[in-house]
Amino acid sequence: MHLKKIINHKSLLIITVLVSGVMYFSYDNAFFGDDFNLAIGSKTENNNGSLPSHNINKIKVTGSNWLGNPEYLEFINEMVKKLKQKHEHDIHLLNVQASFKDLRNFILERYPQDGVSIFEYIITQAFQVQSGNILALIHNLNIYDAWLSENRLSLNDMDVLERDGLLWAKRYEIFSDLAHELWDKEINQQEYKQQVVQQTLQSLNDSHDIDMSERLYILQTTIEEQFSDTPQSLLINKGLLANMYFRLESVQRDLKNMPPLDRQQALAKSRRQLGYTESSIADLAKQDAVKELRWKNGYQYMAQRDQLAVNFQGADLQQRLNELRTKHFSQEAATIEAEEKSGFMRYERPRVYGSN
Repeated sequence: MHLKKIINHKSLLIITVLVSGVMYFSYDNAFFGDDFNLAIGSKTENNNGSLPSHNINKIKVTGSNWLGNPEYLEFINEMVKKLKQKHEHDIHLLNVQASFKDLRNFILERYPQDGVSIFEYIITQAFQVQSGNILALIHNLNIYDAWLSENRLSLNDMDVLERDGLLWAKRYEIFSDLAHELWDKEINQQEYKQQVVQQTLQSLNDSHDIDMSERLYILQTTIEEQFSDTPQSLLINKGLLANMYFRLESVQRDLKNMPPLDRQQALAKSRRQLGYTESSIADLAKQDAVKELRWKNGYQYMAQRDQLAVNFQGADLQQRLNELRTKHFSQEAATIEAEEKSGFMRYERPRVYGSN
């Protein structure tokens, strides 16, 4: 099911994680001008593409409330004229056709009982050649919107990648290859925002002449500017920002070079800047202390392990390694042994102050 295309739209940045189940097609208000509600009492025009009054009787509708009604006729004439004027040269574009969904909603709000029939007639009169494709597209967009509404709660409970994959699967199911073009603007905007954030992260990674609080301020400001007005903003919290920030090489370099007490104070200051409460900061400091002891113990184990590997081999080495693991890790010794047999050395991975 277009799996390759779905995967290609996964966010490169963990935020996008994002990704989104909201679709934006905004119909330009300039189309309507200052007379968005179209005054009922104005004179009907019968030139420049407006609908002749006798054509109103050819409309196929389920009801007859608007047949021969001057208000309806005037509104239809005006809409057909404006649509032709505005979209004569770009009606072939898919995003233009999709934008008529907002026009349909506007007409439904104005004429709840007959709005669908009026909208379809306006499109047919304004764009006779393309009307079939336009109305089919709007119909499918309504199906997609209804699916979103029905599945909103379950979508919100999914993780970002799962939700993103399901959204794209549904889009390709309904729109086939048109899905990419329909959501091209959304994709481009996401990619641009992600690129801005990644460039900021790289710049902060390479920075040597700014302090930690300034780095964090720049990161927070960039994220806010790029994602505050998007659905992804709901996924961005202080925990995610902390993870991004503390994994900057420049931040780790500064923390590593600090004495333990200074490092503890710097971590607390950064967490305070991220918005953690004093109670949470105190709890995290306790966790940091526990992690520090674990890493020191792990480093001691690795040094002694390397020394054993130099002096012993075979069964004798394995016996001594078992004793060493039990000495340093007690009940976790079996887990450490299993990790090592799989090729994973826990205490050779990078130390990330403020994280692991």
